[in-house]
Amino acid sequence: MAGLGNNELKEQDRIKRNRERLESCFPWFAERVARLIAALEADGERPRIQDAWRSPSAQLAAFHAGVSERRYGFHNVTGPHGEKQALAVDLLDDDHPTKENPPPWAYLCRLGYHARRVHLTTGLDFGLSTQAMKDALWAAVDAQDLTYSGKWGWDATHVQIVGLTPTQVSRGARPS
Repeated sequence: MAGLGNNELKEQDRIKRNRERLESCFPWFAERVARLIAALEADGERPRIQDAWRSPSAQLAAFHAGVSERRYGFHNVTGPHGEKQALAVDLLDDDHPTKENPPPWAYLCRLGYHARRVHLTTGLDFGLSTQAMKDALWAAVDAQDLTYSGKWGWDATHVQIVGLTPTQVSRGARPS
């Protein structure tokens, strides 16, 4: 690693972290998240998987802390032999990873746009109170309107599968 500057080391750490987190995802989902990450990187973004698979106790702690609305969700999925099969990730902007330094709309817009193109969805509309608000948000995402100034959801960097519920997944259903 001699000769690498701090930024290069940080970038290598981000890439390694993403690779490691993808290993705890269901293969179908991991492949789509990898495509999503590549699309964001092609746009000049630096996506980082903060969380993928969570233990049931970690999920319960997230629920009690108010950062999840579910006691069991797509982060907790396991296979028939207990193998990790997450169907959700939290895909932060590595340059803006905290509540004090949140991701800009441009990152969130690109995240939602590219997620839809690989047949995933995000938490961009989680908690929006009206269908009109959701429609305006997704119209801005689909148009890649970087001037959008409306509201977005409380878990905007959450990425998950579509078409299945947590109950279906807990009973063994998986995307294909």
